[in-house]
Amino acid sequence: MIKQRASELGFELVGFAPAQRPTHADFYLDWLNRGYAGTMAYLGRPDAVKRRLAPSDALPDARSIVVVAMNYHDDDDGPIGDAARPVIARYARGTDYHTVFEEKLEQLAVSLRDTAGAGTSTRCYV
Repeated sequence: MIKQRASELGFELVGFAPAQRPTHADFYLDWLNRGYAGTMAYLGRPDAVKRRLAPSDALPDARSIVVVAMNYHDDDDGPIGDAARPVIARYARGTDYHTVFEEKLEQLAVSLRDTAGAGTSTRCYV
């Protein structure tokens, strides 16, 4: 049901993971400590690190995490135009991917709760 509904919403990849400390946690911490996050300082905030390393803290009864991916590029490259004008990166041309994903994730969460029944909790992250 989850994979089918996710596909209907436009997600191209769907996977599942246990709601536990990820096997790559030490790699992630090392990556942060080496400064590889660059200007994405939010990735190193204590609350963000905790959320990534202890997902069950965000939703204590969680047993599984649903992971999805989709291409949100609209395939409209359009003409580059005048070489004297700036070129806007593709990712910045359309609707912010956070908005696109949040709306679709919430629809998937509603479907999951409706199917699983009362007492089912969900939480969406982009």
